[in-house]
Amino acid sequence: MEVRIPQRLSENDLNQFLQQSEDWIQKKLSQLNQNMVPKKLFLAGEEFFVLGQSTTLCLTDKAPRKTHYINGAFFTSLNDPEKIKKQITTWYREKAGQTFERRLQHYGEQMGLRHSGLKVKEYSARWGTCFPDGQIALNWRLMMPPMPALDYVVVHELAHLKYNGHGKRFWGLVEKHLPHYKESIKLLGHWNSELYSF
Repeated sequence: MEVRIPQRLSENDLNQFLQQSEDWIQKKLSQLNQNMVPKKLFLAGEEFFVLGQSTTLCLTDKAPRKTHYINGAFFTSLNDPEKIKKQITTWYREKAGQTFERRLQHYGEQMGLRHSGLKVKEYSARWGTCFPDGQIALNWRLMMPPMPALDYVVVHELAHLKYNGHGKRFWGLVEKHLPHYKESIKLLGHWNSELYSF
């Protein structure tokens, strides 16, 4: 992505513009990535990721007619890619609910902020949302990249419980609890293609 700016625009003004436009930029990058990503086929030997760790889909006749995650691999006796996709997606969503709640509790205590509930959603162009009633929704696909990417989105959404927009105080709060949040944003961008391969 290329950004063209007037020569007299200061670096500070540019950074402020980019931070305020983050949601729009993320949406456009996600749309672009989704169009370029080869979709998973849900066949034996295919690679998946769980919190950044590589895992493989294994076909076995010993597994029940359900897909299981055991010792870092998905095992199935099914030979229907659509059924396998549905079961793997269900597994990710269930694990997401448990993992996301733990991370929200962890950072919520650090930040002195409490969310009123968690929704695990499937978004096509966003990682999370903070609702006016204090509920936080997070994209189940955040179970794929490494934990620092998930933690960034968790802290970002928790910060919205205190600050509505993306102003200096908002980013100051994010940075206070995640000093290296900019690296986590880059990490999310790096993982975009994998996240939308389903």
